[in-house]
Amino acid sequence: MLFRSKEVFEQRGGQDALESYERSLKTVRRRLWAIGMTNRRFMSSHFEVVLEALRRSANMDVRLVFADPRTSLSWEGQSFNVIEAQTQMEHKAPTGADWPKYLDSHVERLRSAHVSANTGHLQMLVVRSVCHFTCFVIDDNVFFFPMLARNDSSQDPTILVGADTLLGRAFIDHFASLLSNTTFCGCVYANRAKST
Repeated sequence: MLFRSKEVFEQRGGQDALESYERSLKTVRRRLWAIGMTNRRFMSSHFEVVLEALRRSANMDVRLVFADPRTSLSWEGQSFNVIEAQTQMEHKAPTGADWPKYLDSHVERLRSAHVSANTGHLQMLVVRSVCHFTCFVIDDNVFFFPMLARNDSSQDPTILVGADTLLGRAFIDHFASLLSNTTFCGCVYANRAKST
């Protein structure tokens, strides 16, 4: 099982992939990392699941990770925030969205949810790194979503691997390192200080 994937889903937003996420989310016990560009679908579909997971265990580790909308890529006189750059790569016109405002609205939503310090640990983080890709880590399941330069990344495949496989460990180690690097990652909300 060192190299094998548990499953490959043809489409990130396909019914079979969504059902697999749902099953994993319903039984999460210790770790829920949602690592995305905007986490738009995750935040609209699973916000209550996040709150339930936090209430379930004081040892729950929840990390909601977004691409930092205040980070820009610049070259030859052009500048794009990282989210608009991905949009351009997917051959779409600029969205015109106010991505910093979008992020701030999720911070406020978490504050309004009154997640107490007696629950699991919740962090909302922003990543400022070119080594960014999207995935869910739900306990020992790692759902890897490549952000490919095609027409719509939600149509790209998803690879499900175990945390104990070569790929699963590599993804988890990558994000554990990236999310602890204060140069390339910042915490914009936490319900309590992380215990060491």
